[in-house]
Amino acid sequence: MKWTLNREFHVSPFNDRSGFYTISVKRPSHPPMLSHRHNDIPRPAVRIHLHTSSITDNLAIPGPLKLTALLQPTASYPLTAPNLLLTLSRAPFTLFLSLPHILAQAWTLHYRKSLDVFIRPEPFPPPKKVEFSAWSGLRWGGGVKWQDESPLERFARLRVQQFFQRRVEEIGLKVSLVSADPAIPDLTLAPRVSHQGEPASHLVITYLAPRFFTILFTTPSPQHALLLGSDTERVFSVSSREFFITAFSPPLSGSPSTSRSSLQHLRAQRIPPSISLPIPASHPLDPLISSRVENVKTKLALRALFLLGRIEHWIFSVVHARVVEGDEPWEAWTRAEKVLGRPSGANEIDERTSRGEWGSR
Repeated sequence: MKWTLNREFHVSPFNDRSGFYTISVKRPSHPPMLSHRHNDIPRPAVRIHLHTSSITDNLAIPGPLKLTALLQPTASYPLTAPNLLLTLSRAPFTLFLSLPHILAQAWTLHYRKSLDVFIRPEPFPPPKKVEFSAWSGLRWGGGVKWQDESPLERFARLRVQQFFQRRVEEIGLKVSLVSADPAIPDLTLAPRVSHQGEPASHLVITYLAPRFFTILFTTPSPQHALLLGSDTERVFSVSSREFFITAFSPPLSGSPSTSRSSLQHLRAQRIPPSISLPIPASHPLDPLISSRVENVKTKLALRALFLLGRIEHWIFSVVHARVVEGDEPWEAWTRAEKVLGRPSGANEIDERTSRGEWGSR
């Protein structure tokens, strides 16, 4: 029996998810309990070949062989309670030494063999989530275990949901939040009364991870959120950039303030000077100035998110850990600079407003 399948799981921090597995299994001739009849023990063989991606234009064909693993037992016994206990008694600490062995191998590969680390990626979206056109060019798959949202990601998600509950009524826009995680149901918010008697326009936001909400919360404008989260890091995509920017723009009525709030100053400090996108005076996810308690919560959440990013960078520096170039979490805005500065793309964010494109990295 033989199978060839795409790599979809983040098996090792020293390999990306490109390439293919070719798995072959040689069936045993008979069960172990019948060995006395055959005068031999069954020896099933399992071979796993890891192939890199094809060097041709056809990426669906496995490329050169990169790694081979062979499992061929020298003995086999019926799976009974006495046999299992006997096997464990011969190596009682094997189960408890798995993690130390993994860490020792990782130390050898990283510090002695000089293999850089790939940051854990988000799982590929399952097939039913790829129906949206912006994910049509993204390979789909699924994940065994999706990461749970952190407390700060939950805080940002609740802010986004509360904002959209109010905003859809103000501008008559229907909004759908579609998570790639199959366990999270889609959330659709629509105005109760249609504006001008016409069907509400529909904004679909698809996201791969809860980090989407913290990106919205920590970036000072919708243009910055699109640049960082969609075009650079590919954490989310929108069906219409125009609708997305409209949803997060300040209202036309009233007299908007021209001075930035302290929260916006805090967000703007992280933006490189070369990224000259407009920064509004206030952020749509921030509470009113009169709500002191909510403002304190917002400032603490922002500072905590920024501090955690600096701590992560500091830990990698202290242990002299090396990340694959272009995968460093703390270099996200540097990558965004390159995306914005592409030839004929200095005004890329505004020029692509009406197209629901999935950004490339």
